[in-house]
Amino acid sequence: MPEPQGTPTLWEEWVNAFLAEQRDAKGHRERTLELHMQSLSLMRRALDRVGAPADPRDLTRAHIVAAIVHLRNSGRQPRTINLQLQSLSQLFAFAVAEGRCPGNPVASVPRQRVPDKPPRALHDDELVRVLQAPKAETFAGMRDRVMMRLMLDTGLRLGEVLRLRLDDLDLPHRAVHVSEESKTHAVRFVYLSAGTAAALDGYIERRGALRHDFVFVSRQGRPINRYTVEENFERYGAAAGVRLTPHRLRHSFARMYLANGGDPLSLQQILGHSDLEMVKRYARLWGSDLQALHDRYSPLRRLDLH
Repeated sequence: MPEPQGTPTLWEEWVNAFLAEQRDAKGHRERTLELHMQSLSLMRRALDRVGAPADPRDLTRAHIVAAIVHLRNSGRQPRTINLQLQSLSQLFAFAVAEGRCPGNPVASVPRQRVPDKPPRALHDDELVRVLQAPKAETFAGMRDRVMMRLMLDTGLRLGEVLRLRLDDLDLPHRAVHVSEESKTHAVRFVYLSAGTAAALDGYIERRGALRHDFVFVSRQGRPINRYTVEENFERYGAAAGVRLTPHRLRHSFARMYLANGGDPLSLQQILGHSDLEMVKRYARLWGSDLQALHDRYSPLRRLDLH
């Protein structure tokens, strides 16, 4: 007898229950839930393509490996496949803990080897063009230019920027109180150059008093979402002749910080990384910049050695 239309499948029941726990019991933010949902949807589609059972209790390691092969042949990047595997493994770990299935078939599936290809940052001339792309005479243009300047001056993530409230800004001391995106809800401070603090002050004056106390708002005075910002940045990048994303501004801050003499430990604290691994990747990426710093600061330059 066919299921009534609209009745969720067992897979959908698992996913909905898993996401509910992630949100309610673990306090994960909506963006994390969206990423889990997207990853699990893509993995389910791949499993269907290779003839895997619809009942998640019948999935085996062989089915998942076959889905990975399909994803690779479809052009999916190793990092993307690993994200899908991570979400799938967490789904099964939840199901095991709930007594819904006896074991996690993803646990023994090897992760994809990700090439050590550090992210690309924008060069100085590209950054100048990008910052000039928004039309500062409009409210949205001024807002986006100040937002880009803030991200370049601090390395803040887009989510952190969009969560900033007026009370988080201490412009007289050029400091910003940042609530991190992690589930620990940790906080940190980042600091501004005088120019960025002045630009923020001018934007806030133009923003005026609104019902919402988020720093960055729409022309109608409402909070803006990350998709709007990403689309705007893509448009500004096209005008400047570069590929622009919010995270590329974060990488660009790291490049400039290291190139101007900043040390990896303080960079880790500013960026809010839990360990030095990403900072090490930054250092490998901009080896030529660090080579110039070494030539300038090497202690052996002062010694008359032959």
